[in-house]
Amino acid sequence: MKTSLCRAVCACLLATAFAGCSIERAQTAAAAQTAMVGMSKADVLACMGVPQAKASEGNVEVWSYTTGNGRIDSLTTMHSSTDSVATGVGQATRVGNTVYAAAAATGNSQTNGYALGTKRNRSCTVNVVMTDARVSRVSYSGPTGGVLTKGEQCAYAVESCVK
Repeated sequence: MKTSLCRAVCACLLATAFAGCSIERAQTAAAAQTAMVGMSKADVLACMGVPQAKASEGNVEVWSYTTGNGRIDSLTTMHSSTDSVATGVGQATRVGNTVYAAAAATGNSQTNGYALGTKRNRSCTVNVVMTDARVSRVSYSGPTGGVLTKGEQCAYAVESCVK
């Protein structure tokens, strides 16, 4: 009993620690969207490295970085039901001091089950928009995080730019 309680408490503490890290990464990603505005191309190269893709039109350039920690969220739901029926008949006959018993029993059982599952790979595409060689906007796209941790996967690319 104590071992089960200890495991449950440890699991809760571990989940809280991971949630705290996710929230901190989401805050870092949100801060980068304003902190990076005004940075030069050289500054972005220094903190984020060479982009995976570039696009330009006139005096506007967009540098794209794909990032994330490879986290996969999965949700599985399972249902199982069992139906069983048993019947029996018994009869005893006494002859003198001896009892003779006869019995018969029948039964059947049926189990049905099904499971549904989904997976979602979290990642982020960071688009750094530069106007006249200076960052004018940072935007994120993709399954970047959870409900309370939007943008957490984007922090991996931008965290060096806001420290």
